[in-house]
Amino acid sequence: MRHFGGMDMEKIWDMIREEKAIVFSGIATIVVVAMIGAVIWNVQKGSGMKLLQSEGAVVVEDQGTEKAVMSTMKISSGNIVNTGAESYAKISLDDTKFVTLEAQSRAEFYQNKRRYELHLTEGQMLFNITKYLENNESFDICLSTMTLAVKGTAGYVSVDASGQEWLYLADGKVHITATNPTTGEQKEADVFAGSKVTTRCYSNRVEESVEIVIADLVESDLPTQMLRELAADRVLLRRVSIATGFSEARLLELAGVATDTENTDEENTDAQDVESEELAEEELAEEEPAPEEEPEESEEEPEEEDNTSGMNRRERTRRQQTPEEEPTVEEQQENTANHTPAPQPGNNTGNNQTPNNDVSGGDTN
Repeated sequence: MRHFGGMDMEKIWDMIREEKAIVFSGIATIVVVAMIGAVIWNVQKGSGMKLLQSEGAVVVEDQGTEKAVMSTMKISSGNIVNTGAESYAKISLDDTKFVTLEAQSRAEFYQNKRRYELHLTEGQMLFNITKYLENNESFDICLSTMTLAVKGTAGYVSVDASGQEWLYLADGKVHITATNPTTGEQKEADVFAGSKVTTRCYSNRVEESVEIVIADLVESDLPTQMLRELAADRVLLRRVSIATGFSEARLLELAGVATDTENTDEENTDAQDVESEELAEEELAEEEPAPEEEPEESEEEPEEEDNTSGMNRRERTRRQQTPEEEPTVEEQQENTANHTPAPQPGNNTGNNQTPNNDVSGGDTN
């Protein structure tokens, strides 16, 4: 056995192998940590706020400075998005939360982890939440007099030229907190799909200075921009139709989209009417008594039927209903003459009969 400096060579090689194993293990650990970090970074990047689509004059402000608008650009917390005339901007908060700013609108975006807050100060906005929010998530839409706590729904909010604020809720539920900016008084209410909501604030009241006004929503109340969004997103259209009971064909008609659904509905209605009529006839037939069976004809009747087989139905009926007339005396005599019986043997009557001589009154001698 070889020795090196008083040490066994096998022990030296064992130490070298152990050091290599430690080095390789450390490198593998670093690689795994780097990969995990990259995955986490990509997930956070993918779930952050970003601009998906835009058209027309769209401006993004970051701390007072305008940023160049690019497709799929990141929207940071505190950014402000403005849209000009005939413009729009569609923004995703994450993979399940989307908003669309319509023309002449302004909104501020804030994010703290999975909690989002959007302040709409001008214009109109469509919001669409495709998945119900979890307990550690929140999404609030703030107006000057209303705060909407959105959980999983779709709707439309607007601030008109007079400053009046409106909510058109087409799907799901929203919790509303109304605030009077002057008195600070608040009112709360849960609002469900198929509702149109606004607030009324009174500056001359100390109590009851704010009011939440809820009315039923009808198809024609929906803004044109929302109708177009529904026509472009048929999944959202189906959700709204189910939640509100609105006709999909009617919504598409209001959006100016041609569809054959209306014709299909008419065909289905006609088919249902025909089916209802047939069912009514069947029920009426069940209620009516069964017709009595006609008595069987006697054996002598077929001979009469044979005599009238060449007649039409009307003639046979007339013959059956008209009583037979009695023959006249002349017809009886004629019938008798035509039916005189032939002479029989041994019969004293006939054409060859010798006439009898009357012998009662004279003498034969």
